[in-house]
Amino acid sequence: MELSQVAYSVSGAIAHVTLHNPGRLNAVNLVMATELVRALETAAADPGVRVVLLSGAGKAFCAGGDVAWFAEELESGEFDVADLVRSLGQVAVLIRTMPKPVVASVPRCVAGAGMGLALLADFCFAADDSGLVPAFSKVGLASDTGVGYVLTRRLGHLLAAELLMSGRSLSALDARRLGLITSVVPADELGQATADLIGGLLTGPRTALAAIKQQIWQAQFADFDRYLEQEVDLQAACAADPDFAEGVAAFVARRPPTFGRPD
Repeated sequence: MELSQVAYSVSGAIAHVTLHNPGRLNAVNLVMATELVRALETAAADPGVRVVLLSGAGKAFCAGGDVAWFAEELESGEFDVADLVRSLGQVAVLIRTMPKPVVASVPRCVAGAGMGLALLADFCFAADDSGLVPAFSKVGLASDTGVGYVLTRRLGHLLAAELLMSGRSLSALDARRLGLITSVVPADELGQATADLIGGLLTGPRTALAAIKQQIWQAQFADFDRYLEQEVDLQAACAADPDFAEGVAAFVARRPPTFGRPD
């Protein structure tokens, strides 16, 4: 399988799915999103794979959407955010529905769509110097990759609204306290802590673990597909608004955005 922005390999019964665009902190563009779909579909279909490890190359897990790519696409006049959001929705469903545990290993930066990947995993281990940033509104977008769904279900609508509308960051310790992630460990122990967890999963009862994951899906995510369809429409409306172009331009120029315009 030829991939350019995702690395896929299997060692023993572990499928390693690694976001691989370290020069941009593994920020997500359409190529990466579609390659994530392919990699996760491959892992889900491989009978020899029992656990999937989701991680990022380099010093970050995922910095969210690739805003530099957004800028390039806007300049070319060919940007269609719906394609990206649909692909990220496919990724979200694959993580939640494949009959195998998905473990996210999160060093340092995790933002935007990267939050969705981390929060949707069955287990999320984060380094103690990492933070979660729902940065969508900073560039004039709504949330995607199921982030709004997960935050509202786990935190309630008031805190979810505050986080998503302000875009403020959460430390890994705060995220653990709020029940968003599984565990926080020192950065130099992240690899070993993740390996220890996976070792336990590999010796567990495969059918029972798959059944438990399905039960959680039914209890917590029964209307997730419909929510993801709405994400596409809402994000497309945001991307068509001048505030999105302003947010992208401000990000690239490293200045505060000036949102809003006369009606």
